[in-house]
Amino acid sequence: ISLNLTTLIFADCALEPGVFYFAMVYISGRGGYYDGTLGPPVEIYVPEVSNSFSFGPMLYATPLENEVKVIFQAIQPLGRVWIMVAEAVNNLDIAEVKDALAKNHTWLGAAACMRNGASLDNTEQVVTLTGCGLVQNEIYETYIYIEDTLANNDGTVV
Repeated sequence: ISLNLTTLIFADCALEPGVFYFAMVYISGRGGYYDGTLGPPVEIYVPEVSNSFSFGPMLYATPLENEVKVIFQAIQPLGRVWIMVAEAVNNLDIAEVKDALAKNHTWLGAAACMRNGASLDNTEQVVTLTGCGLVQNEIYETYIYIEDTLANNDGTVV
């Protein structure tokens, strides 16, 4: 270890979501005589969801017959997003949103009126869905699901 900032990455630790853990660092000289210093504990929290919204989602503009614009921002720097417009139905869960998009049913309009696992970062996202075929005076819902890149179905759907 040098005098510069050192970053250590630990992988495959099998930490449980929703649990607080503590990491501790012990630094000693090269002789290994147990004469080093133990740093204070550093709290680590594993979130219960792999990705969530820091902003939105919400409509970005008034929906038109063939265009719906939404705006949102994810917390995680890397992730995936599923978006669909559907006739008003009961609240769909993660599996139902992903399944509906994978099987090309439930959502409205052309393929351009949905996103099926598109890449996502944590910048503000303005997504334009086109070819939706909305009808005036009908009630629709836009479902947006985001998760990290591990595909564990542990993200957030709204």
